[in-house]
Amino acid sequence: MEEEIFVKIAVIFKALGDTVRLKIIRCLCDEEKNVTQLIQELGMKQSNISQHLKVLFQSGVVKRRKQGTQTFYLIADPKVIQICRQLSRSMIKELSENAEKMMQIGETKELFSHRNPQRTSKP
Repeated sequence: MEEEIFVKIAVIFKALGDTVRLKIIRCLCDEEKNVTQLIQELGMKQSNISQHLKVLFQSGVVKRRKQGTQTFYLIADPKVIQICRQLSRSMIKELSENAEKMMQIGETKELFSHRNPQRTSKP
């Protein structure tokens, strides 16, 4: 039983391990969408989006609903969105702190300044 849980978690994290699939998940956070809507939002080819949706569906991250000839995709478990949002917030905070540190370094020291400004280069 424990091994099955680890395998399922690994499958989900593997599905989340691609930037295109994360962008698709972001598009599906608030509402279900069909492939045409995802193409418009992401500016990608239909074949590429469909391939990634297949991985997300097979991993259980998204589910699909048929309506006539259209297929709509939606997030299967809201916890996936919560995990992505929490990681995103953490990354934004970390990047913000790093940018602040870089600004402080830039204010106190120019990294690529000439050591001897009087020196001129010879031809």
